Amino acid sequence: MAFPIKRSDIDWRDYWRLLVRRRWFFVVPAASIFLVIFLWSLTLPRVYRADTLIRVEEEKMINPLIKDLAVSTSVRSRLDTLREEILSWPRIVELVTKLDMAKKIRSKLAFENLVEDIRRRIEVKMKGEELITISFEDRHPAVAQKVVQTITDVFIEANLMSQTEESRVAIDFVTRQLGVYEGKLEHSEKLKTLYEIHVRLEELERDRTIIVEQMSGQRKVVVAEVMTQANPVMVHLRERLAGLEMELTDALVDSTEAHPRVIMLRRDIAETKARLSQESESIVASEKSTTNPIYQALEERLKSMEVEILALHAKEKELKEVIGIDTGEKIAQHDLATAERNNRVNEQIYAMLLNKLETAHITERLEASKQGTRFEIIEPPRLPLKPIKPERLKIIFMGLLLALGCGAGCVVLAETFDHTVRTAEEARAMLKLSFLGAIPKIVTDEDRTQARLKREEELRRIISAIPFIGRRLQMLEKFIHV
Repeated sequence: MAFPIKRSDIDWRDYWRLLVRRRWFFVVPAASIFLVIFLWSLTLPRVYRADTLIRVEEEKMINPLIKDLAVSTSVRSRLDTLREEILSWPRIVELVTKLDMAKKIRSKLAFENLVEDIRRRIEVKMKGEELITISFEDRHPAVAQKVVQTITDVFIEANLMSQTEESRVAIDFVTRQLGVYEGKLEHSEKLKTLYEIHVRLEELERDRTIIVEQMSGQRKVVVAEVMTQANPVMVHLRERLAGLEMELTDALVDSTEAHPRVIMLRRDIAETKARLSQESESIVASEKSTTNPIYQALEERLKSMEVEILALHAKEKELKEVIGIDTGEKIAQHDLATAERNNRVNEQIYAMLLNKLETAHITERLEASKQGTRFEIIEPPRLPLKPIKPERLKIIFMGLLLALGCGAGCVVLAETFDHTVRTAEEARAMLKLSFLGAIPKIVTDEDRTQARLKREEELRRIISAIPFIGRRLQMLEKFIHV
């Protein structure tokens, strides 16, 4: 209306008369919108959803490989990880391949769109503390069931394979490292053996030189050498001298010549050598020379020394070839000390790796005994018989509300832009004049009859159109389902 009227002058009859007068502004938009929404609801395809329920049982025993290294987490806290793993690209691609869902795909872009569409329609959520629900929506119930079944099998199989793969990789890695450190330990042992051979060769060469000189005519030395070999005092002094020299060699590895320990060892060595010389002279002076037996003994010793020297040279050459050392190169005491320190470290690492290898085998047996994390299908996916979408009643009801609202809005707009004066109150408000009276509209019986006939004709048209619309809607629904 163009002119305001006091609220006290308006009652519900005014609104009813307004609605009757503007009925076509209400009926046409409302019916059109409702019909469009109704037809649209019929065109929506039916969507089915298949579900499966999986129980995730935590490890009954702590995995030895992660003991003291990781904190155990619940299934709920790992839900995001499990969801991403189920919806990961490799899992969806494997699903598409197994179900042959890409047989009509001709381009990479279309394949990617297919994968993304499948990922969007898969839903993973928790149900309780240890239950996971996997669902999938599709227009075909059989496809929905197959997709859920396949993605469940793929997920469980991948988890079992990953657990086994972790143990196998750990075992292979530890085994390779054990081989590496076995080689290092063997190298250290061969280096030590090579040094011992070198020391023994030096001793044999020195003894052989002495024996050759003795056999050439130095009788006194021969007697002294032979007699002192059997003398307990000389044996004790030689052992003491050898021990002091070894201590001096070890001390020089970490100390200098000015160290008190080194000075004391050199003094003891000098005193021991002096005592050896004195004892040798006294033995030579007291014992008688027996040339022939001594010479024969020296000759036998020389032969045995030469045989031992040849054998040691052959073994030394073989070890140097294995280790990779030049034939003429000699092993120093400092190199031996370094090798021994490395050998101790390698032994500790080797023992640790043996422990890890046994731990990996225990883990493998643990998984084989099904004491680790297990996935159990509580409720397999069933063939859905009832669609979950579209909810036509809800859509139709919302469409009805929208249609009524739009119809009422059209009535209000039509009345707002219509400036026709219909009542005395409107005329008085527009002209601001006083009126003596108003002549009402005279409606004759003929006018009432024509109006009634017109309403009946409109009603007959609407009733006659209902079966036609119903048949068309049934045909449309059948076409959509086909």
